[in-house]
Amino acid sequence: MRIRNLLIVASLGACLAAGGLMVGAADKDPPALSATALVGRIKVKDANGDHEHEGVTLWGLKECESTLELKPRLLREPKHYIDVKHSWPNELQDPHFYIVNPDAPPARSLPVYPQGCTSTTSENAIYSKPKFVFAFAIAEIRNNAGAQEAVSPHLLVYLPLQTGGNLQLGIMGEFELQLMHMGSSDKYCDTVPSDEQEHCIALVRLREFWDKNKKDDQKVIARVESDIDQLLIGRKGLSLAEVPPPLGFQAGDDIVQIRYHNGVIHGIVKGG
Repeated sequence: MRIRNLLIVASLGACLAAGGLMVGAADKDPPALSATALVGRIKVKDANGDHEHEGVTLWGLKECESTLELKPRLLREPKHYIDVKHSWPNELQDPHFYIVNPDAPPARSLPVYPQGCTSTTSENAIYSKPKFVFAFAIAEIRNNAGAQEAVSPHLLVYLPLQTGGNLQLGIMGEFELQLMHMGSSDKYCDTVPSDEQEHCIALVRLREFWDKNKKDDQKVIARVESDIDQLLIGRKGLSLAEVPPPLGFQAGDDIVQIRYHNGVIHGIVKGG
């Protein structure tokens, strides 16, 4: 059984109002995370063609219609939530998200939506310096009928991407919302491909840690930060020649590649 992964890729944009840039409810949050994102093409599959997450279906996201925005929970700092506009209540709004590396730049990728939501290109690899801004949550998500666990913890990662954008269309970048299944034991990882073993085991260990420390925000944040290589980073120490030229890296930069995931929900946000 392969690791079930879900990506929600959404272009990062901003709405211009009163001559200014609206970037969300909390000015202190990174603009790359607080802008509104529009969900686009939905493609949630693993190697067998089944995303195996009933909870994702229950989110009711609609292509080129549903919009998402990461917002702080009132009086519950550092917790954040994903606001699904015009869809309340929505189970996607339940997980508590925490921001990591708020002062770091977003990861980089070539655009999936250079001309808007209905004009998509192929999925592109994601590159970054070792530190990049993102938000994460660990939450109980419903699996499909017949799964070993009806409901189980999953790691969700809200990842903004710098893509160069399209200023004429108001496109400022893109997002991914990744959903990763966390196995209940090492045995769960026995059947995954060898190149996924380290990633799978890291998710099992994170689940064990979360089960014991879920009420301690700072401990969980520190654990995700310490395990970032195994959880999110695939290849490390890339040369400039291995990275597409438009991404803007320079000679001498320490470059890593974010892990590839099979399932994708693409999307876009554009300003007025």
